[in-house]
Amino acid sequence: MQYLTPSEKTKLLRAVYSETGKHRKRNIAIFEVGLYCALRVSEIKGLKVACYDWDRKTLFCYRLKGSQANTIKIVDLHVVKALEDYLKERSERGIDSPYLFISQKGNPISRQRMDAMIKEYAKNTDIPIEKRHMHVLKHTRAIDLAELDLDLDDVQFWLGHKNIANTMKYLAYTTTLKRKLFMQLSLLEGCKYESRFFNLSEIPTSGFTELTDPDYVPENQDHNLLSVPNLH
Repeated sequence: MQYLTPSEKTKLLRAVYSETGKHRKRNIAIFEVGLYCALRVSEIKGLKVACYDWDRKTLFCYRLKGSQANTIKIVDLHVVKALEDYLKERSERGIDSPYLFISQKGNPISRQRMDAMIKEYAKNTDIPIEKRHMHVLKHTRAIDLAELDLDLDDVQFWLGHKNIANTMKYLAYTTTLKRKLFMQLSLLEGCKYESRFFNLSEIPTSGFTELTDPDYVPENQDHNLLSVPNLH
């Protein structure tokens, strides 16, 4: 699965914002919306102006390939500004197409054009060539959401997955979801989860104190003999 690292995402967006052409606002909106809402390139193409609610700052997202359509509330002000700046520019130019993102000829922007755009923006960066395609936006957002420590069903909703098994695939690419899994397992097994154990370099070699968790006492072992590293 190919997705952009935080550094790569920043470099891509910086390149998009650096454009000076007449389609600058449209292109910024395409990438901001595509990333934020985790849209496939064909789903970006299918968006309509009526999908955006100016008052509620929500966007109705058509989902393809068996995914579930959903309404995403845009709380990121960068995304709101990018989208509304573009919509205002459309209005000033007298563009009346029902489709949100259109080509110079007034047709819905093609997936070929958008793929050419991301390749153009990425060519002067160190983003690997295999990541220079629009579908990387959806995977990137999925990983970002997972790293926010959201519940898996919330990530499923955002991505429009009907089957949570599709969302579970991202478990292999994020550490946050794994930590939640490990914590849940440790609780079920009666073991106290301590996040500091994941960084062994921080465990001191001396200075121990008594365990303060009264619920964790192995059989046939005196509570006072139990000790863990004193990190204070």
